[in-house]
Amino acid sequence: MKQLLLLPLLAIAISACEITVVEDPVPVIIIDDSRDRFTGYFDAEEYSKTARVYTYYTIRVVKSSRNNNVVFIRNFYGLDIEVLAEVHGNDIFIPEQDIDGYHIEGDGYLDGGELILFYSVFDHLDPHAHTDFCETVAFR
Repeated sequence: MKQLLLLPLLAIAISACEITVVEDPVPVIIIDDSRDRFTGYFDAEEYSKTARVYTYYTIRVVKSSRNNNVVFIRNFYGLDIEVLAEVHGNDIFIPEQDIDGYHIEGDGYLDGGELILFYSVFDHLDPHAHTDFCETVAFR
């Protein structure tokens, strides 16, 4: 008989319990894409140390969709060519590349909102060409 009285009391005690499941929040990871600081349109003021002349044009920097540290500089050297560059923090590196007869390489960095570039360009198609060493300040 005692067993029969305990069974309803046990059922009441169990139904009165409340179970709360506490889950840890999923951490939000913010990935800083340093290329974002480089992207956009810039007005470029290029100084040729070889020819000792200034040239002015607009460039556009866009991110690669295939590589996490690559950008493309469009209208590079004012020639409507697209150059590949690698971004590492505030630094940019233009590896050696041949595009439309031009041999290009260089580097640079961001200084506030200005993109500072140092590079060389050699025109393989011009038999009298000399390597053009340039310094460019590009600003928004």
